[in-house]
Amino acid sequence: MVGVSRSDMEHGLKISNHHGDLNKPNNLKATREIITQYGHEIDIYEIDFVSSHGRIISSHDYEGEKIRSGSTLEKWIREVVINNRKILWADIKENLPIFFSCGYGKFDTDALFNSLNDARKWVLENKDFDIQPYIWLGCQEPELHEEICHRKGDWTVILDMPRVNNYILQYIPFIPKSYLRDKICQESKESSYRDYSIITIDQSFFFTRKEIKDFIKSLKLAKDTKVVINSFEKSVRPIDVDGLEIIMQYNYRV
Repeated sequence: MVGVSRSDMEHGLKISNHHGDLNKPNNLKATREIITQYGHEIDIYEIDFVSSHGRIISSHDYEGEKIRSGSTLEKWIREVVINNRKILWADIKENLPIFFSCGYGKFDTDALFNSLNDARKWVLENKDFDIQPYIWLGCQEPELHEEICHRKGDWTVILDMPRVNNYILQYIPFIPKSYLRDKICQESKESSYRDYSIITIDQSFFFTRKEIKDFIKSLKLAKDTKVVINSFEKSVRPIDVDGLEIIMQYNYRV
């Protein structure tokens, strides 16, 4: 399967997948079924990753059973990037006790960049292409995000909004959605979002499509900025904003 070319990635990305098969999120075997059925329409796969014993493993949090059912970053690169030439968006998780119910884990950035650099070297030597354009790194935890940015070299780091301190507010009862929306808008004004070529926005903090569009317009982004809006059921039609490259993220299930 040829998948997207470098030119496609620069000019024609349309659809992101949310955690593989949403019935079995971040599971490589289940995601292969999604690729088989829907890979022709998906450009990007967002997968959560944690670190465990020096390895980067697909999992939403640091609960032992979820880590045991996950797969290494190297295996995901082989499946998504090498075999299918699609973008792997690695969503890096550093768990917070107030949000994640099962355990706390400090993310190992040494293991992340060792895995990425070793995979890149192997693919260049054995497959004669560079995986760098096919990897996105995202993180909602501010300090870890800054650490990843500091160490990224030429790897692509995206701005994943909202930050985790605002994201967790949606799980606290009785906080009005309008307050959450206003917090996200304020966060964007306080961030250096114009330094990023790719930003993501969580649509669940907005009431309507118009609010989402108005918020994106208020950012006054450069025309070559990619904006991922996550995540929707597949029945939701695409959102268009003044010629910007809008990437819709959808939930897929087998």
